[in-house]
Amino acid sequence: MVGIGLLLAVYSYVGGSLARDAASLSAVEDRLRSAEQRSAPVVLERKAALANQEFLAGFAKLTPYPPQLTLFARVAAQLPKNGARITTWSYQDGELQFTIASPAIAPDILFYVKTYSAVAGFTDVTADRADSDRSLRIKLRLARS
Repeated sequence: MVGIGLLLAVYSYVGGSLARDAASLSAVEDRLRSAEQRSAPVVLERKAALANQEFLAGFAKLTPYPPQLTLFARVAAQLPKNGARITTWSYQDGELQFTIASPAIAPDILFYVKTYSAVAGFTDVTADRADSDRSLRIKLRLARS
């Protein structure tokens, strides 16, 4: 009789533990479902944002040339420190033409052709005198990237 009582006590203890574990598991599952419901709009927005990002990345592939601001920075970085400045700028479909004016001396055509031919992505660089002896018109093509 004592053995049956002891066995019943052990089964009751184990059964109670299993019942508490099942209740805890049920509570965790409820919290998980609640969290999934609360996060559903954010997940949908993230998916939409990633789809938009991928869509916009496709537009970058449409033009094989860098943006004008990048080109302007490349051109300006090569200007000598003698006060030379860019006075005109024309860029379309990989064709770039700009005019450099120098306040002090006439710009050296050979210097500018060599300088801009050495810039990565610039090809077919030509130069000729523009409106005056102190200005130079430079034309070049951009290599496709």
